[in-house]
Amino acid sequence: MLSKTLTLPHSSKFTWKEVRRLIEEAGVQDDDEIDCIEISWGTVDQVKLKKDEDFGWQIRQSC
Repeated sequence: MLSKTLTLPHSSKFTWKEVRRLIEEAGVQDDDEIDCIEISWGTVDQVKLKKDEDFGWQIRQSC
């Protein structure tokens, strides 16, 4: 199982541009399977990206 977690160092609310950048930097490809996307209000430093070889990408942000 491959796992990759990315976070950003600042704590202001984030934009779609920042979310997209995080996803692209994590290595998510157009044809990759997505297991879970869970994003609510909060900050960009709370976004976690994990790739599970069995289930696909998990993109979560916990507030």
